[in-house]
Amino acid sequence: MNLPISFFNHDAQAGGFFPQAHVGIDISGIGNRQNTLIEGIRGTGKTHILKMLKRYNLENFSNNRVLPVYVSLAQINEYVKKEADEFRVQLYARIVDACIETLESEKRYLLKDEGKVSNAFKTIWRLFGLNGETEHTNIDDSILKIKSIAEELLFKLSYDLTAEQLKSSSANENTSSNKLSAGGKLLTGLFSGNASAEDSQSKKNTSSVERSIQVMGSRLVHKNAAEFIIRFLQQIQVILDLNYSLILLDECSEASPEAQVEIFRFFKAIRGSTSIISGTEDCAFFVGSVYPKTKTNYPSTEKDGFGFEPGQDCGMEFVQWDETDIETYFEFFENMLISRASVVLGYDKGINQFIKDYFDSDDTFRLAAFCANGIPRRFWELTKRAYDHGTGQISRNRMKISVQEIVSEQILGHKTLGQNDHEVIQYVVKILTQKNEDYRVKNKTARSNIHAQGIYFSILPINTSKIHNLVMQGAIHDKSRMKSRRHSLRPHPVFGLDIAIAYTFRAIPERDFVKVARKDFPRCPANGFANAASFEPPKKRSGKDRMPSGTPTITKESQSISQNNGDNTFRSSSNLQSTKVSGVIKFFFENGYGFVSVMDGGPDAYVPRKEMQEAIALGVDLGTAVKFEVSITNRGRVATNVEIFTDSNNLLTDAMKGHIETFIFTELGSRNEIDLGNLASALRNHFGDAITGTSWLGFGKLSWLIKAIDIEGVELDTTVSPGFLRKRP
Repeated sequence: MNLPISFFNHDAQAGGFFPQAHVGIDISGIGNRQNTLIEGIRGTGKTHILKMLKRYNLENFSNNRVLPVYVSLAQINEYVKKEADEFRVQLYARIVDACIETLESEKRYLLKDEGKVSNAFKTIWRLFGLNGETEHTNIDDSILKIKSIAEELLFKLSYDLTAEQLKSSSANENTSSNKLSAGGKLLTGLFSGNASAEDSQSKKNTSSVERSIQVMGSRLVHKNAAEFIIRFLQQIQVILDLNYSLILLDECSEASPEAQVEIFRFFKAIRGSTSIISGTEDCAFFVGSVYPKTKTNYPSTEKDGFGFEPGQDCGMEFVQWDETDIETYFEFFENMLISRASVVLGYDKGINQFIKDYFDSDDTFRLAAFCANGIPRRFWELTKRAYDHGTGQISRNRMKISVQEIVSEQILGHKTLGQNDHEVIQYVVKILTQKNEDYRVKNKTARSNIHAQGIYFSILPINTSKIHNLVMQGAIHDKSRMKSRRHSLRPHPVFGLDIAIAYTFRAIPERDFVKVARKDFPRCPANGFANAASFEPPKKRSGKDRMPSGTPTITKESQSISQNNGDNTFRSSSNLQSTKVSGVIKFFFENGYGFVSVMDGGPDAYVPRKEMQEAIALGVDLGTAVKFEVSITNRGRVATNVEIFTDSNNLLTDAMKGHIETFIFTELGSRNEIDLGNLASALRNHFGDAITGTSWLGFGKLSWLIKAIDIEGVELDTTVSPGFLRKRP
């Protein structure tokens, strides 16, 4: 069996989230009545863990009563670099929307005391500026109305409103919705939609909803918006009878320094929040993902008026695996590999047989694991590039080239690294190579190999700033931030040269690299890395940055292999894929524009009127899976060249079919039916990108996938929206 390219997917933000293959970290212990920051460089699995936390808490909601609210700042990356006001209103509007989305899907768990629930909704009305709308006490109507307000606000924020306009409306409570839009074109005018479509849409928005959008937006844009969200979460806690809400904020360090201050202001407010339910102390906790401290803007009292100190204001979780703890290290990569094989391929022969089947030797697997340096994303990228579609195996020769490519393109070729950074790397390589050579000479004259070759070095704390960029890009690794079962004595800062760089530049001879690494790396932490090299990086040089001559480049051999790997949609040397991406039609006017979701996890893309009409002529409808090209404009993301998704590669394996059937029967439980909307949410949460990132396993729509499976004892009804799955009588 050949391995499909999707097997190697590695980005949890864009088609690489495989929750059933999760290994290595006990999710139940993170965020359990505890505020936590998950720290790591790119690719270490931070997003994966936050998505697993959402999944775990939703699937255990009936017992634990914890409401997970996941927001990725990658979804609003066009705002994270802007001023704090614009970022703030986008962030908090998405938190409200995520809360309501989960509230709607879990409303069967509402508190039984209707009086308390009704009062909580009335409080939310007042928060939203709907003081006169308290007659809307029907629970379903209340949820739908709040949902429409949140979604409409997000829609307008993306294409119509600005933070400045919302602040202006806050200053003048009587500002009309027409005045609110005076700073720019109206929504349909912005996209040149026809008048009838605009009129049709406006009729659906009552004046109370328009006013609520203004009031809610104006409250979210100000610096006390964090307190508004806390009050909102307190009412959600009452409505769903929660123990607490768990706020999951991803990619925190990607925001601008000013926006990061707002994130930590919100975290500080959560830390100090209390419950309004008698006998319950806490309203919410948070888990956020961040880069290393040097790349994260933690507020200080002197500069920002409040301080936030990791380790004191929250716990810390490090996710990069420590190669010196050799047993745990390989156990993680073995379990990750075989779990993925079981879920995606239905493979059931065990890890040893899998390595025999798909690697040309055990050493090839070990080399991939070592050169990943504890970073899951890099492991998948290395194995993907080294996979030979002709032989169906990952070869040692291709792995060697893949390591060189990763070092050249991604680690040392990153635009943030300048001449001084490259000179530091060359200096570190030179020192370690000489030290390891000296040890090899001494070992030859000794009765046993008493000197362990290594990649470790220590420097004075005052000089660590010289390697900050290199640590962030994974060229050098901070040993104090590694995940290990043991915690070795480290009396001063100890760092490790990236193993892929050490292999590429032969700091340890290539022929015996895996053998030496397996034997010597675990010996290096003894006595606080006493055998580590001790030196100071070279002084920074002035002058224009340039790429040093010693930087590795892609060889002709690697180019030849990457161009002839038997897959026209994938080139290993540059990791390029087709410009077409997939998504689902979410909304459209019959004679106007539309919107599609995008499977990369970012914001929806706008479909211009002409493109939408052409797509309708092809037969698209709401929920149709489509392929298209995405471009970035001043309007946001725009989808063009839309076509119906007709992937002929059926990804529904027998194993996955069995998993889906079992899951659907579990979801039905004692109920006779379940609507497709709630079923879709449950499937996405449970299976992750293994099912949704492939447009429902190649069938395009969920209903088509269910028809293809043809589950015994269950019938599908799509005659009414949103569709239902029912037990047969």
